[in-house]
Amino acid sequence: MGLNERIALIKKIEEIRGSSVICFLTGMRPNVQSQIADDSVRVIYDHLLLLPARPVGKLDIYLVSNGGSGTVPWRLVPLFREFSASFNVLIPYRAYSAATLLALGADEIVMHPFAELGPIDPTVTNEFNPLADDGSGRRLGISVEDVKAYVTFIKTTVGITHEDELVKQLRF
Repeated sequence: MGLNERIALIKKIEEIRGSSVICFLTGMRPNVQSQIADDSVRVIYDHLLLLPARPVGKLDIYLVSNGGSGTVPWRLVPLFREFSASFNVLIPYRAYSAATLLALGADEIVMHPFAELGPIDPTVTNEFNPLADDGSGRRLGISVEDVKAYVTFIKTTVGITHEDELVKQLRF
C-alpha cells in the first residue's frame, strides 16, 4: 500500500473516532525486526509537537509492536497525557511486552478481534550480563524468569536453603 493510501486510512480513522492519530509501529519482518527503544521517545515527542492543538481532545495511538525496552512506556504515557485530554490505543494486530505496558497506560484500548496483547517479560541487559556465543559482542538479557529458575535450581538441585547462603549465591 502506498503512502497516499495509508494517509487516507489514517484520516478515515481520525474522522470515525473524532481523534488525532499517531502511528507507532516497529518492524516484525524476520531478520529486520526493530523494537521500542529510548530513541523513539524523541521521535514521538516531535510528532506530538505537530498536533493542531495542545491538548487535543482525543489522541489515538495506532500501535503494532513485538515490544522492547520496558522503561519507554513509563516515559511515553505521561507525554501522551500531557498532549491530550483522552489518550487511547488502537491495536489492529500485536502489542507485546513494552507495547502491552504502553496500552495499559491508555484510557481506552481498542482491539481488532484478532489483535493480541502479550506477556510482560522484563529483561535486563547491562555490562554485567554474559556475552552471546555468536561473537557479536552482544550482551544476553536476563529475565525475571531466569532469576526465578536460578533460585529454584540453587534450592532444589544444589540444596542451599538457608537465606544467608542463598544471598551469597545471588551475588555472583
